[in-house]
Amino acid sequence: SNKNEEMIMKCENNEVIVASYQFYDRIATSGIQDINLHKMVFESLTRLAENKFASFPNVNSSVVSQFGRIIGIILKSFPKRNYEHDHTPHEFSEIDKVAFSKYIELSKNVADHFPTGDFIHITTQKILDAVATIIPILPNDQREECLQLYKYVYAKNDEKLKVAICRELN
Repeated sequence: SNKNEEMIMKCENNEVIVASYQFYDRIATSGIQDINLHKMVFESLTRLAENKFASFPNVNSSVVSQFGRIIGIILKSFPKRNYEHDHTPHEFSEIDKVAFSKYIELSKNVADHFPTGDFIHITTQKILDAVATIIPILPNDQREECLQLYKYVYAKNDEKLKVAICRELN
């Protein structure tokens, strides 16, 4: 994770950066059973969000939108691992409970640090979209965490974020 993160931090080629997201996709969506690996991936994505993507010069760049997409993919992977053939949500493992909470925190971090200009930041929008798709199939505790994320973003008192939250809840 550190080598991948280092390469992304130094890389100027957007296509290479987007391709490097596959590393996070494959690791995080495979059902990590090691809390330290979850922590390493989460911390790496958090550093990338804060140190590279929050101040990326072109918010319409594929690098930025694909970062939001990868966070969304990771969030969507949690219920998929716990959604049984009977189509009912089942409780998360202890490792997944901790990891899911971390990604909700990362989502708050993105809402805090990725600016809204004329439009809501595409990274924030992609994460909110992903959360909306998983709420119905989450166990109650994780569903509540998602609703708390929405309340947090709504309370930021940014009109564009408020509209986005209202649209997601419809």
